[in-house]
Amino acid sequence: ILRGLSCSSLQWLAMANLAGTTLEPFLNSFQECGFRRDVERFVESRAPLFAAACADGSHPLAWTEAHNAYRALFDAQLDVALEYCGDRALERGEFLEYCAGLAAEARGAASGEAELSGTGGARAADFDYFLEALTASEDYGHFLQIMFRAASGAANVGSVAQDEQEIEVEVPMGV
Repeated sequence: ILRGLSCSSLQWLAMANLAGTTLEPFLNSFQECGFRRDVERFVESRAPLFAAACADGSHPLAWTEAHNAYRALFDAQLDVALEYCGDRALERGEFLEYCAGLAAEARGAASGEAELSGTGGARAADFDYFLEALTASEDYGHFLQIMFRAASGAANVGSVAQDEQEIEVEVPMGV
């Protein structure tokens, strides 16, 4: 099931030439400032959970729970996109059916340059990018990379603060 679009995929997806197609409104909904801010807050608030890895290589249950919450965040945004994109609200099943049909058409296309029917100009190769970006939040490995980067960034900020020390220096009068 499609779960959402990773913010890190947005820049990559911008190269996919989907502007002006029927797929563009779905992508735009994941670029909205409010949603991006929600994702940033989510990552920042949960980054401390990922500051230390388990010595045996296992993953704490809290990581899986965080990933499920991350997926739910993107799911909710997809629901918003389905409700407000286009001329009418789409049901999730209808959208999945639409995407499955486009995926089948893209797989059967003679080349990546072939235009997919009913999309307003989306090419077969671009649809692959669309699906990859739209489902990126499902990828646990990708999620871990995002969280480890955030945890590392938070740790670096914290280590700078720990290395700093405040001192008082008295300057003699007349100097």
